[in-house]
Amino acid sequence: MNRWGTGSIPFWAWLIARTIGWTAAASIRYQNPPVDVVEMLAWGSRWEWGYYKHPPLPAWCAETAAWASGGWLPAVYLTSYLFLAAGIWAAWRLARELLGTDRAILAVLPLEATCFFTWMGGELNHNTALTGLWALGIWSLWMALSGNTWIMWMAYGFIVGLGLLCKYNMALLLAWQALALLALPEGRRALATPKPWVAWLAGLLLFSPHLAWLAGHDWITLQYLAARGGTRGGFAAGAMGLLGFLAEQSWMAWGLLIPLFALMGGRSRPAATKPELARYLAITTIGPLATILLMVLLGKKVIGFWCFPCYTCAGLVALAYGGFRDKPGAIRHSLALSGIIVAGLMGLMVLGDGVLMSREGKEVRSRFPGRNLAEAAVDFWKEQTGSDRIPIVAGEHWVADNIAWFAPGRPMVFVGENPSLPLPVARFNPWTSDEHFMRLGGVFAWEVAKAGDRVETQLRRRYPGIILTRGVSLPQLGSSREIAFGLAVIPPKVSEP
Repeated sequence: MNRWGTGSIPFWAWLIARTIGWTAAASIRYQNPPVDVVEMLAWGSRWEWGYYKHPPLPAWCAETAAWASGGWLPAVYLTSYLFLAAGIWAAWRLARELLGTDRAILAVLPLEATCFFTWMGGELNHNTALTGLWALGIWSLWMALSGNTWIMWMAYGFIVGLGLLCKYNMALLLAWQALALLALPEGRRALATPKPWVAWLAGLLLFSPHLAWLAGHDWITLQYLAARGGTRGGFAAGAMGLLGFLAEQSWMAWGLLIPLFALMGGRSRPAATKPELARYLAITTIGPLATILLMVLLGKKVIGFWCFPCYTCAGLVALAYGGFRDKPGAIRHSLALSGIIVAGLMGLMVLGDGVLMSREGKEVRSRFPGRNLAEAAVDFWKEQTGSDRIPIVAGEHWVADNIAWFAPGRPMVFVGENPSLPLPVARFNPWTSDEHFMRLGGVFAWEVAKAGDRVETQLRRRYPGIILTRGVSLPQLGSSREIAFGLAVIPPKVSEP
């Protein structure tokens, strides 16, 4: 037993402390909830089996956290960090088998040196949720292979279904897990039994309500993905796309390599105590990363966030194949490097947005006047209707989602494509329509500088009888910089007796 201890107590102390600490830091940073959080809450308030961008699970989780806490936003940030904690736990459990109990925490602690698990981790979205389920999927399949019990195979299938309900990227992991089963003797033996097939079928059954919803809603998520995807034209565009992708990964995730390098090498190569587990982790970690990189090299438009679930077990693979310098000096060096990076990221979390906001003309989303905008929208609505409950709020999703979160009664949203095209798009909002909007009434809001002057003409043409109210300018929270908004009201239609 080395001086680092058994690993369990330090691990749990670190995991609990980091979850609480980063949640508190996110609560300080986000004086207004971030863009993905208000979007999750706008979707989650309408319990659907899907939304126009993604499957429903993260939106359901955000709404559940908000409901259970009485609308306390730190509960939503905590939920995001709990997803990440689940992924870290799964990686640690695998590290205990792969590297031994004493070394396990050192394989996952470098995740603290990445932006995604720290500074960006409080923004509950499909990427943070998938990261936890992705790592749990890797862990649960290995446990199913090792124990070959029905309960672990079914647990794996359940996690697969949840992962697919979170984001379609889970299918990439499943493909590489299938290849891992074919590559490993234990996997080939398992494939000759019904257990993995039943597990995959169970995951598909859990996912099937979303597929049924998609079929009934013109496959809108696939339309969204097709619109955002495509191929970059020409060598120069492809090269710039590759450089941009690598740059994004370097500042968001590759910080974990710095403390890992301090541990790698030495006489203890190879460090893995179970070579078959090392091979399984290498396939399911390097395989998806290589696939995404290949897509970039082929000129495909790839979102950098797709890589982040792959990094959870990267430290395990690096130490398994790169060796482990099991010396107190190397361990102290690695911990010190992690600590320096963590201190910088914590400072960025707590102080960074305030520094950005102090720059003249800089708009910072965490200081957006969402609550004040909602109050102005409610006031305009009440002037025209006498009611303080807005049924529907329309506009570009960032503006509409903020009003929907802060306004009494949580109005449903009717969102447009982007800030310059804020008029609602029917397929983005399957729970409502123009006819519904005009019958119940509601508020349309937009940022004047981003939408331009044509919005008012478009509104009059599309919604006869709309009332264009006076605009409102609101300062960013803690700043004198003001943002000009336009507001319009559609009064509800009164049914004839």
